[in-house]
Amino acid sequence: MSTTTSARRTILGASAGNVVEWFDFLLYGLSATIIAKTFFPGDNPSKGLLATFAVYAVAFAARPVGAIFFGRVGDRFGRRPALTASILLMGAATVAIGLLPGRASIGAAAPVLLLVCRLVQGFSAGGEFAGALTFAMEHLRGRRGFWLGVVASSTWIGGSLATLTLLLLHYLGAGPNAWRYGFIAGGLLSLAGLWIRLRADETPAFTQLAESGELSRQPVRDALRNRRRLIVVLVFFAFTSVLGHMATGYLPTHLTVTVGLDPITTLWAVVTLFALIAVLAPYVGHLTDRLGRRPVMIAAAVFGAVALIPAYLLLDYAGTVGLWIALPLFAIATAGVVSAGAVAIPEQWPANARYTGVGLTNQIGLAIFGGTAPLVSDWLVNATGWPASPAVYGVLIAIPAAIVLILWLPETRPTQDADPVDVLVEQTPA
Repeated sequence: MSTTTSARRTILGASAGNVVEWFDFLLYGLSATIIAKTFFPGDNPSKGLLATFAVYAVAFAARPVGAIFFGRVGDRFGRRPALTASILLMGAATVAIGLLPGRASIGAAAPVLLLVCRLVQGFSAGGEFAGALTFAMEHLRGRRGFWLGVVASSTWIGGSLATLTLLLLHYLGAGPNAWRYGFIAGGLLSLAGLWIRLRADETPAFTQLAESGELSRQPVRDALRNRRRLIVVLVFFAFTSVLGHMATGYLPTHLTVTVGLDPITTLWAVVTLFALIAVLAPYVGHLTDRLGRRPVMIAAAVFGAVALIPAYLLLDYAGTVGLWIALPLFAIATAGVVSAGAVAIPEQWPANARYTGVGLTNQIGLAIFGGTAPLVSDWLVNATGWPASPAVYGVLIAIPAAIVLILWLPETRPTQDADPVDVLVEQTPA
């Protein structure tokens, strides 16, 4: 089997669950307005939408718990069983959301059950992205930046599929319950991801650790040992979480409620954004192979800080032309930070605590900043009356992220003498 064929099989195994996870998870954000009417009906649509976003945010509280659980499984018992369990749990919770009766049918139990399902989704998602990155990078050597950029793009492929599913159901005349069919389809899609995962081999790095008896007994402790690394990674994930979930959890509602686009135009705009990010991500990864991880990550953070406010102003005040100029700005900023981070961040961690380290720091950033990004954005617009106010919040997160990366981010691109999958950068002061 050629090296390229082997890499493609590895990427397919790593990305399959990630596509399913984000198909499921993003479907909630894309369906926020109709979910609000189903589970939080009332005379004030804004309150129902805020309650829907609150459930979106609370689900992220379960992500760090899931990261600890699946990280421990992945670092102690293998990457493959952890990834298999996470996709099964995600699929089950997603089907359950699609089948839940609304408040009109079962009263207050409906939003409570919705919250439970979302918590299960969040718990299972806590182990998915970190596991996919860890699994892929430990199988790969050549062109690792490019291939991990492909893994990063799988998030946005899942989002594109979720959006296209809603559009297809609309054009087929599925009616107001179309969103339910999307969730059920997402759960069934997890079975395909499970089949791919079960055919994948365990990573060489984990196999070597297991055979040498060097598996970590306390991966959380080992992951949290280096304080400077923690600060760098947490600040980076804070920015990527805000940027990513402004695009996924909040932008569809912003375009519909604040900008005033009709729902179908909004869905086409969103699928365009997701597709652009998915296409750009591997090219950003390729740049990290050519130029290094550090300069690309710093440039991406700086671009995000500069581009957010103009992008929102174009959305809110420049009509249709502004929309189609703003979307590429969002795409470049998001693809830049997500794809560069997909390769640079896992390379910061030793192999015996990599799954836990990547997952825990990623999910803490998501829980604090990503999950609350739609809620904070919606609140800012209502409180200030300025449609572009969420961009200021994003910039206030981007600036310290760029500064920390400039000061402390080490270069981890492989050299002829060392491959950071096996010999990690540990020189930075604790």
